Amino acid sequence: MFTIVLSKVLTVQFVTLFLSSAFKFLVFTPIAIQVFQMTFIEAMCFSMASGMFGVMVTLYLSTYIFDAYSWLKHKITGEHHKRTGKVFTPRKRKLVRFKAKYGLIGISLITPTILSIPVGTLIAARLYRHDRRHVYMYMAGSLAVWSLIFSAIFTSF
Repeated sequence: MFTIVLSKVLTVQFVTLFLSSAFKFLVFTPIAIQVFQMTFIEAMCFSMASGMFGVMVTLYLSTYIFDAYSWLKHKITGEHHKRTGKVFTPRKRKLVRFKAKYGLIGISLITPTILSIPVGTLIAARLYRHDRRHVYMYMAGSLAVWSLIFSAIFTSF
């Protein structure tokens, strides 16, 4: 009986850390590796699976998130028609400069560490809305690199 309760507690801990790692990769992946005393291969699999789960969920929900944002913006500002001309704000200029300089590779490389997975995936989905497969593949490559680095560092201590 005690082992069943203990296994359920460990399962809840594992699922909680998995979902947390899916959305804040840099913080919760090392914690999960240390809590469960994972080997190098287990740590690689865990971090890749949790990161890709976060990318898939965010990429799938991105169209709904963008539609909800537009609807909410419409309700708050009360605009009834779309603007005909583009408005360039300093934030949009920075995004365009970053896209021109680093592209999808740069966005996907900074996503797991500097940005969180949902934020980076939403930015990539917005800037590359016609290339969803490329967003998914570049994010997978970036997560593979960062999973290798994190697994090597945190399983060696």
